[in-house]
Amino acid sequence: FHPACFFEIRTRNRLEIRRIEKEPKTQYRFRQLTMVYVPIESGSLKAYCLYNEVFYDINQSRVNQDRFYPIQLNFTLSPKVDFEAFFMIRFFLHDNQWLKSAVLGTEFSF
Repeated sequence: FHPACFFEIRTRNRLEIRRIEKEPKTQYRFRQLTMVYVPIESGSLKAYCLYNEVFYDINQSRVNQDRFYPIQLNFTLSPKVDFEAFFMIRFFLHDNQWLKSAVLGTEFSF
């Protein structure tokens, strides 16, 4: 999907099969990510992204986490080094109560 206004809609699905310490059963979790990706050619800044990822616990038959990224900036620092800076609002289920946290993060890829 690449419309005339130069943004992309990207999606990713994951099925996680996990063994958690002290849990006798194998845990299964489905993750769905939907992203709006806007390429930008301005010096080292390469893209702006906005996305949301929902976590569905198959064993418990419910959503137990939602990660919303209202801003992520992607930079190319050199031909072999990329850098991402993001702000995430994380909603997660803990003891049947929805809690939230804010995360400011970075990632280097090389």
